[in-house]
Amino acid sequence: MPGRFWSRRRWNEHILTGNKAAAWGVPSCGGCRATAAGSEGDTQTHGHDGDVDDVGDNQSPVCFVRDTKMAATVKVAVSPAACLSGAVRIRGDGPGNLDFPATVATVGGGTATITAVVCESPFPNNVQRYDPLDIRWEVLIEDGGNRPAVPTRSKNEVFVTLEEPQCATRFRTVLYLATQNGGTDYDTCLTNTWGMFSTGAGPANVKAWNPAGKQYDRPLHYYQNHSGDYVTTAAGLLANGNGQCHSWAELFKEALVANGVPNVMRTRVRPPVGFFRLGVKNVAFDYVAPAYPAYHPWQYGITAYDAEDREVDDLDITVAGLAGQNADPPYAKLFSRHFIVHRSGDIDYYDPSYGVAAAGADAYTQSAVDAWGAIIGGIEYYRERTTPDAALRFTDELW
Repeated sequence: MPGRFWSRRRWNEHILTGNKAAAWGVPSCGGCRATAAGSEGDTQTHGHDGDVDDVGDNQSPVCFVRDTKMAATVKVAVSPAACLSGAVRIRGDGPGNLDFPATVATVGGGTATITAVVCESPFPNNVQRYDPLDIRWEVLIEDGGNRPAVPTRSKNEVFVTLEEPQCATRFRTVLYLATQNGGTDYDTCLTNTWGMFSTGAGPANVKAWNPAGKQYDRPLHYYQNHSGDYVTTAAGLLANGNGQCHSWAELFKEALVANGVPNVMRTRVRPPVGFFRLGVKNVAFDYVAPAYPAYHPWQYGITAYDAEDREVDDLDITVAGLAGQNADPPYAKLFSRHFIVHRSGDIDYYDPSYGVAAAGADAYTQSAVDAWGAIIGGIEYYRERTTPDAALRFTDELW
């Protein structure tokens, strides 16, 4: 099929590289001025006003496992260095009982640091997302002058997963999809993660992290245009904002295994034996003047394309039907194969491209397919799917 390539902006998705928060306090004490100090792997850097809400401030996300205690490294840089005279301790007050004890800091070179200090209490024993985890830090300087505690704060988006994430890359959006709706076990994590992809009747129109607006409002599309043909991975989908079925299946799988959900398979969907293509709903047929009327029921062919290279006329795929993620209708509807997701042993199969689920190949065929294609005498013919009719073939595969 003739095609065009649409040039699109590529997005750099935030990758979480560790599971320990480094919270940076930069307060001022008396007439002293605090300055930011940093090192590789920081999750918090900010200016001189004791918060992380200004332009240029950094609030990188972090990830922990449920029912575990987080650790934090806090570093304070103060000038002049004389402000850090006497014993210096740092303590943190987080939400609920997520507090850090007052800990003696190491002082040198105008900085005070506490390293890998463990929180007094573990996270709750369930999946959740803190948006943000707001911790108020206090620097206690005991030099005989009765100086008041000097406050500052850190704010991190924190993802708390069911188990250690098994996703190939800890993309920010993947962990958001995995934790936003919570969960307490494999089943609830699957159900709740699916709720990020589906309304129950169609696509939830998945959004990814938008670094410009610092929120999850960047649409990810299923076949927004022909460039979706070339994007086959979750990483590519997050970078391009547009992808085909394999990229969407992988994105859903990655969100599931971020919570350690086991036995997640890729399901290859193929037309019935002897058929060449399947046509996803809705497909409009030219009943008045089909291209091959003598070949009933295989009387329809691909005879014309619109300005965007979509099949029209004998088979019109531009009509509304089964909506895709942030694409209604999707750019493409005729396929020789399709990819969805299945957990071994379960009844339901999940199609994140369209946000629909079905209990097996027969049910999926009835709800999703309008047309079959076949090669007859070297020519590509199409017919309507009838009821009853042959069903799609489902084959579970390893990723």
